[in-house]
Amino acid sequence: PVIALLVAVGAMAGASTWIVGPSKGLFASAKDGLIPPFFQKLNSRRIPVNMLLIQGAIVTVYAVVVFLSLDVNNAFWILGALTSQLYLIMYILMFGAAIRLRYLRPDVARSYRVPGGNPGMWLVSGVGVLGSVAAIGLGFLPLAGVRNKVFYVAFLVVGVVVLCGAPLVIYHLRRPEWRAEPDSE
Repeated sequence: PVIALLVAVGAMAGASTWIVGPSKGLFASAKDGLIPPFFQKLNSRRIPVNMLLIQGAIVTVYAVVVFLSLDVNNAFWILGALTSQLYLIMYILMFGAAIRLRYLRPDVARSYRVPGGNPGMWLVSGVGVLGSVAAIGLGFLPLAGVRNKVFYVAFLVVGVVVLCGAPLVIYHLRRPEWRAEPDSE
């Protein structure tokens, strides 16, 4: 029981960083005017409250749908797979950005530089993209114990499309007045 309690506390601590980290990144986007001012509100501890509430609502809806559709083990697996796929998509974007920055700003001093010039950057980033794409593909393969394989795959497809598509729609709808005032830092 003591070990189980410690594992639970560790899992909650890990989850808290996964929750606040992306919200802080989204808050930086909000200050740059890329998402609506509603998400720029901070509490007394400088935490983006509205962003966390929306994030909590989205996660709650996904968790309820999964837990009502699958047993606990499969629900945990599918939520982990969705989270992993979303993070891997971000890694693909970062690898692409690394290649692009190598060409757009080759003279910027960086703390680390991939050796081999542009071919080295293409090789490293290409392997990263291929590995990420392979891992995303493997995430769509349900475990042997999953009874409802169609739900599993459909949930992941819809989750990836909605959670990747929503930011693109918001970005397309952005307005100049969304930019935060400089003194609101």
